[in-house]
Amino acid sequence: FVFNNTFFSYGVDGKDAYKVMGGDEAAAKSARLDFRNVALLEQFQLGATQMADSCETAFSDDATSPESKDGSSLDSAQAAAQAAAGAAATQSGGPGGRLCTLATSLIDLPCAGRRLVAQSIIPGILSGDQLSKLVYGAIEHGVPLVQDSEMAELFASAAQHFHLASRRVPSVPLHNAPEEADAGDAASAANAASAANASAAAGGGSDAGGGSDAGGGSGPAFGEQVKGGGAGGALLCGAVEVKGIIGSDGRKYVLDLLRLAPRDANWLPGVLGGTGNWEAAEAGSGRGKIAPKMPKKPPLGNNHVAVLRPEVVQRWRRRQQELAAGAARLAGEGHLGPPDHEPLNANVFMPFKACVDESQAREDESRARAVASWLWNAILPALTSEVRRGSIAPMDGGVLVDALHSFGVNVRYLGRLATLAKLEEAKDARTADASCGGGGGGGGAGGPE
Repeated sequence: FVFNNTFFSYGVDGKDAYKVMGGDEAAAKSARLDFRNVALLEQFQLGATQMADSCETAFSDDATSPESKDGSSLDSAQAAAQAAAGAAATQSGGPGGRLCTLATSLIDLPCAGRRLVAQSIIPGILSGDQLSKLVYGAIEHGVPLVQDSEMAELFASAAQHFHLASRRVPSVPLHNAPEEADAGDAASAANAASAANASAAAGGGSDAGGGSDAGGGSGPAFGEQVKGGGAGGALLCGAVEVKGIIGSDGRKYVLDLLRLAPRDANWLPGVLGGTGNWEAAEAGSGRGKIAPKMPKKPPLGNNHVAVLRPEVVQRWRRRQQELAAGAARLAGEGHLGPPDHEPLNANVFMPFKACVDESQAREDESRARAVASWLWNAILPALTSEVRRGSIAPMDGGVLVDALHSFGVNVRYLGRLATLAKLEEAKDARTADASCGGGGGGGGAGGPE
């Protein structure tokens, strides 16, 4: 419902869009993901704007120096500053020069067990005329994807920052059957659905005209507007659920930012392409009786909305850069494999094709598994060691959550961290027994265990 120019909705699965993923629970979780990703996108664009301003100032100061007043002498630093300012200008210039997000707030009602989502309204979206139009993505299931070049370039810039790949996906990736597709966040999907009549020109009629109206110039170049089931598919950046709408104010609004990272392959059963780490831990994997209690086949409702945090993706990216820097020194020793600088596909392990190229899709799935395994085998033990050394001392739940997120670890890994903590305690106990027992410490070390 709309009140005081604010769109309110409950984070529930009102149209069975989340039936295969857990219904209302998955819808509420998706609302939280969208809320977080909106904030991350705004932080990125704010940083790009500040960078553009600082580069422009630096370039203006250099341009007034005596040796460059005539514009004939620009050294490499000045040229770099000018290029950086130009690259960031798309994030800061003009109403249509950046991706705009909706003012969003989540209100949890513990007494009612419900999550209320409040969002601002895209200008023109509630008007009967075509004052706002869909220019990127699909408004609902079974509708072909549409794009224009300017919106696609803005998404590509953001995707590069979040280390997301551009992939060709089927022109109609989301099928009509709700049990086969993820429609997106209940709140923003409802907001977008109210624009279906206003954006009819995007799904039908003259596609070229839609691109021209959105960009105000020539037809789309990066991704032509797609209609029907073209064999080549549509080139998209990030998740296929993302929608781009141009409001009556000329700004480009983005909706349904459900995934800025791939699904977490640790929370996907091995038989379905996951890492199998939970299954191995459940079987014991040499860890004795304190293996975590995890169902052999986790509920799908937890899996589809269990995505990697962008922080761990950035850590993975920096790790690959470190590997590249040390490759020349360690390659001959066999310590390192080749660094992987390829971006990640946000659409892997979803109930639709992540890429029309099957071999590329398999490679993207393998890369997502590698990141999840690195999180399991390296990040989680490192976090446990930091707590053990006392460099991290969470005093309450909020501090603990912030510490986990800074490492790129989701709160759902608390059970695994507890298991690792028990293993560390067991090691400490054996060490203490060995040091106190002296010569007979060998027998005492094995006694308690």
